[in-house]
Amino acid sequence: MSPPRKPRIVGAVAVGVVLLAIAILAPLALLKREDEPTGTLFDFKVGTEWTYEKATSDARSRVVVRVVGNEGGRVTTEHRTYEKDASEPALVTTWVHYVENGFLMQAGVNGGKMRTPFRLYKLGSRKGQTWKRLPDDKDGELMKNLGLADMRLPAGRFPRAVSLRWDRATAVEDTALVPGVGLVQQEYVVKAQAGSPGGRLYVLRLAEFKPAP
Repeated sequence: MSPPRKPRIVGAVAVGVVLLAIAILAPLALLKREDEPTGTLFDFKVGTEWTYEKATSDARSRVVVRVVGNEGGRVTTEHRTYEKDASEPALVTTWVHYVENGFLMQAGVNGGKMRTPFRLYKLGSRKGQTWKRLPDDKDGELMKNLGLADMRLPAGRFPRAVSLRWDRATAVEDTALVPGVGLVQQEYVVKAQAGSPGGRLYVLRLAEFKPAP
């Protein structure tokens, strides 16, 4: 009579290894999601609309941004600036947004022609990372990821906004983006120079966000 066979535990060991891997990798995955918020920053449907409150040192206005085109990976927005309670815009501009080589690009459109695009955001970048705003910029003006910020705006609270900074020789521009919403705040501050105290030129704050139906 042959001795009884020992039960095989290979399956149990394999399951244990898998569970151990999950236990180790799950926190890492959560950390990645914490550091790299998901959701689109530019690819919104036609009809999506944002209303911003804009304040300068001596005036207040309203800026209404609307997606008017989304084709071939490029999103076109129309920006209308209304002074005080005016019903007609004082200024209308057009912008194009798209992703190229891992960067969120933006460019103004003038006379039907796209101006020089710039790198607003490096996708997947982390706090402290920098990149050239213009690929061929010899002056080396950089954009910097400042990490996540808790923004309290007229449109509500956005606790996980991606904070970006463009630090120029004469001014600093801070931009906050929220995945699934887009731009929520932008502030431009002129640096103090000889004979000029500098100060804030303007601040743009999100008042309302209307997703397309």
